[in-house]
Amino acid sequence: MDDDAMERLALVENVQRADLDPVDEAYAYKRLIERLGLSVRDVAASVHKDHSYVVQRLLLIKYSAIEEQVRVDAIGPTVATEIARVADDERRDDLVGRVKRGERVRVDDVKGARRPPQAVTVPEPPPTTSSAQAAYDAPVGNITHSVPQDAPSAHDRSTHTPSIPPLVTVLDGLKEAVGALDMAAVIEVARFGAVEGWSCAQLVAALEAVSDDDTP
Repeated sequence: MDDDAMERLALVENVQRADLDPVDEAYAYKRLIERLGLSVRDVAASVHKDHSYVVQRLLLIKYSAIEEQVRVDAIGPTVATEIARVADDERRDDLVGRVKRGERVRVDDVKGARRPPQAVTVPEPPPTTSSAQAAYDAPVGNITHSVPQDAPSAHDRSTHTPSIPPLVTVLDGLKEAVGALDMAAVIEVARFGAVEGWSCAQLVAALEAVSDDDTP
């Protein structure tokens, strides 16, 4: 038996001791990897352990601060392994600091620290244009002849503005705005505006012009 084989056998026998400290066990695995060039899977097979078990033990000695807390029994191997998995240095150091201060750190606490912070979604502000202004600026041809489903009843119509008012309501308002024209003239101009794609604002301007022309 050559020297490498003898060293491997000695290290394996040492690892299999029942009273072996978890940190010493981790260093024994590390020696098998570094001195004999074994892979983690080779080490696991040699000591009859799962691959994940050997990986977890090696994590105990990845950071000296964590190794120290395991040495003094401030934390167990399971919690120490989870802390070593925290990639963010600041979060990991904070967890180790809590252990040093004597705080109880649980596995769930560590897993929570490993999660990335949730992105805060800021809702977009509502449009500044009111529904009434939007209807006023919309082309006349888009205004429906039918009463929308959310339109108010006759007795409270004066206090409620539907999102898109029916054509008759718009025409009544326009007639009041120009004052001097009868409904027939208003409807004639409105039909022309609908064909041309005028907005209600353009329609008001046209009716006012017609009203001025008819004024004696």
